[in-house]
Formats: sequence, structure tokens, C-alpha cells
Amino acid sequence: MSAGVGRVTVLAGGGRGIGAATARLLAERGHQVVVLDAFGLEDDLYPLASEADRVALQQIPGVTTHAVDLRDTDETAGTVAEVVASHGHVDAVVALAGAVAGGARVWETEPALLEALLRANTLTAWNLAVAAVPHLLERPAQARPTYVGVGSVAGSQGLFGLGAYVVAKHAVVGLVRALAADLVGTSVTACGVAPGSTDTPMLRRTAGLYGLDDVAELAQDMQGRQPLPAGDLAEVIAFAAQTGRALHGAVLRADGGFGHG
Repeated sequence: MSAGVGRVTVLAGGGRGIGAATARLLAERGHQVVVLDAFGLEDDLYPLASEADRVALQQIPGVTTHAVDLRDTDETAGTVAEVVASHGHVDAVVALAGAVAGGARVWETEPALLEALLRANTLTAWNLAVAAVPHLLERPAQARPTYVGVGSVAGSQGLFGLGAYVVAKHAVVGLVRALAADLVGTSVTACGVAPGSTDTPMLRRTAGLYGLDDVAELAQDMQGRQPLPAGDLAEVIAFAAQTGRALHGAVLRADGGFGHG
């Protein structure tokens, strides 16, 4: 595909949930959307996007997919380079990959769990930045090249029994801020989005960690007392991915008023 194509957006970890909703929204708005995810990869920590998720995405006009383990630095870099070679350029990349696990207090949490969640939530975002930012730097300012790190309300406050997840999501915010500092004076925007409880497989997984049957119980600190639809978060991410320098260094709270409801 030639360099004359429209806006190209990469959604890393976009195989389902908020990522899949964002892929659909951006494709409907004319973006060429490339979803990177570990489709069908077996993982003991957390159930990853499936081949069925990949098939569903491929039915959306304007969406293509690549199977990649985003925890692998070289694999991520190679896949991003392949996307650039295929599409001619990349205008925005969104780091969506993540996993939740836990249930124990910090001093009862196994070190291996912390390491695994840092790899799933933070290293994936880091690897995308390392692979994609050099390509974003090649884009002109008018293209509004952008890196978006999708974190969580857990990136700004503690959540009981989810210490390792909280640490990993705080680190995603740190990565956004570090990138923003490093990118001053360039054409590239670095920003973040921090979702609250959103109706996704991850929220259902979180409810299970707390022994809850109803995910609505996880949204009682939010204004609407119900989980946010994934499509609402897609709107915020789409905004962040194309607004440009006005959002540089910002982390947009998209948490339904978490703590103020």
C-alpha cells in the first residue's frame, strides 16, 4: 500500500474489549486500523484474545490483524516494521495490552505475579514505544503523530488486593510522562487514557478475583453506578489518538467520576 493512504492507527493489544471497540470506531471513521494481539496464544496468567476474536475483527472493513506477543521486544519491533512497510507510514499507536490478577495483599503477593503483570501491562507499552516512536518521528507535524498509553484508574490510586496490577498501571503513566519529556521539540504527542470500570472481559476477571457475581459492584464508586460501555472508552481513545500537541503529557481520566460518584 502506498504512502498516500489515510490515517494509519495501530492498536496494540486491541483484540477485544476496549481495543476491539476502538478498532471498529476508527475504521468507521476512515482510519486504516492495524490490531496487534497474541491471538490464540495460551497463557497461564490471563486468558488472551482468541482466534475467534481475530476473525471478528477481520470482518470489519479497514481492519487488519497481526498475531504478536507484545511482551517480546524483538517480535514487537519486527511487527511494527512490517506494518510500516505495508502501509507506508504509521500515524498513531495505542498501547492497550494488559492483564489483571491478584487478590492478595502486597506482602502476600508472589514476586512472580508482580513480574508477570509488569510484563503484561508495562513492558508491552514500553515495547510499543521503542518500536513505534522512531517511525512516528518521521511523520510531519500536520499528521499529528501520537503515542497513547492506556492505563487504568489503578494508575493513580490503590485498589485493595491488586497491588501488583496497581504498580504495573502506575508504571504505564510513568512511561507516558517519560515519553512526553523525551519528545519535547518533536512532532510526536505522547498522552494517556485512564479508564474506570468498563464492561469488558477484564472487568469480569476482576470481579472473579473479588468473588463477585455482578460486575456492577465494581462501579459503585462511579457516577452512574454501572460499568462504562467499551464504546464510550473508544471515543476517548480516538480523541486522544488524533488531537495532537494540546494533549502532550496528559493522562485523560475516563473513569466515570470514580471516587466522586
